[in-house]
Amino acid sequence: MNLGNCPGSTIGLKPQNGNYRVAIYFHIPFCKSKCIYCDFYSVTPSFSRNIESTEELYVDRLLQEYSCFIQNLDGINIETIYIGGGTPSFLKTTTLEKLFNGIVKIYEGTTGKSLKPKEWTVEANPESFSYDFLNLCNSFPVTRISLGIQTLEDKFLKILRRPGRLKDTLKAITLLINQWNRDVNFDVISGIPGEQDCCYQTEDSLLHDLEFLTDLDPSHVSLYALTVEEQTLLHKFIRAKKLKIPDTEYADRLWFKGKKFLEERGYVNYEISNFARPGKESRHNLYYWELNPYIGIGASAVSTLPLGDTQGDKIIVGRLKYKRNIKAFLNEPNIATEVEKISNKEFLFENLMMGLRLKRGINKKIFKRRFKKSLFDILPRLKDSPCFEKHPLYYRLREECRFLLNRFLIALDTQMETVPEWQIQVEWPQDMHLEK
Repeated sequence: MNLGNCPGSTIGLKPQNGNYRVAIYFHIPFCKSKCIYCDFYSVTPSFSRNIESTEELYVDRLLQEYSCFIQNLDGINIETIYIGGGTPSFLKTTTLEKLFNGIVKIYEGTTGKSLKPKEWTVEANPESFSYDFLNLCNSFPVTRISLGIQTLEDKFLKILRRPGRLKDTLKAITLLINQWNRDVNFDVISGIPGEQDCCYQTEDSLLHDLEFLTDLDPSHVSLYALTVEEQTLLHKFIRAKKLKIPDTEYADRLWFKGKKFLEERGYVNYEISNFARPGKESRHNLYYWELNPYIGIGASAVSTLPLGDTQGDKIIVGRLKYKRNIKAFLNEPNIATEVEKISNKEFLFENLMMGLRLKRGINKKIFKRRFKKSLFDILPRLKDSPCFEKHPLYYRLREECRFLLNRFLIALDTQMETVPEWQIQVEWPQDMHLEK
């Protein structure tokens, strides 16, 4: 069946059914205010005079599109659910409850199966974290809350234009301690800039934050080195010399200090910016990094799915993109958007770009089933690369190369130019029963 039969979707390609797993992401583009470093699509209350009405309509459209995917992809099983943003906890609890209920009822009503994803994550920020929000998560099979801490210092929260302050963070943490016994992730930023009369983040500041947070024994910590993205206020302020950012050498040293501290506390740096207790890695994000099928729903969301030309049965990898425009998502009759056909060579490069971020690397057995050959058969020059560790089960980079991944990928891109497209075969997605 063609997704074009669904309200709001005219993509003209045939999604491939089959017994495979998918990860599902719902994008909630509502925030109390815009952080200066954020380049994700979001809107603030100034966007609409009646933001609550807009939120209700938005959730209705999310569920409509979600129903469309579930109805048309026979045989899929939902592996993980991730509700991110934006700030999902910014929604009214009743609106968020409508979304949660719809996610469960649409899947169970369409497939006849019980929705028990292996992981269900909801993002939240301290200033909108409440007992009602937490109680709602407890009432559904939500397994993980990801709380955007970023820093425990008010002066840095102010610089970043975060809407909350330390008192909000402490209140949210108290609620988590008293009312939540499932998994928790804390987001933390290193390399925060300073104003002209205020120094940027120090080693003592970052390590104090990490010590306080790891004393709470979260199952997962994301430690992000602050990056300056174009089209953000951070980029504008730095160019205008309103903020001063640490130089690259200092920022790298600061992040590696944080990395060492987390590892000494028993957290495994399983992906470049992510640390987890053993067995507590983010399944949802692993799905992205392993290039498994995933569905993204909402303004600016992206899906990567097996598609086929409606004139034949040839499988291609397709990427669907919603517009970065909430009004289009709500009002336009044909909103789903761009469809990008990913060539076999592009898909191979993306597998390496994403999979080599992982400490464990890329499963050789899965790679060979996906591309019909080993990596070193396709790109023989890589076999002699000093960046690869010798491992019987995985293609993995040595740590010093993994943290310089962009340099490695530039060299890899040059090598791939010599490989003809016809030499690369793709069989995707993997069967659900493929042993990992």
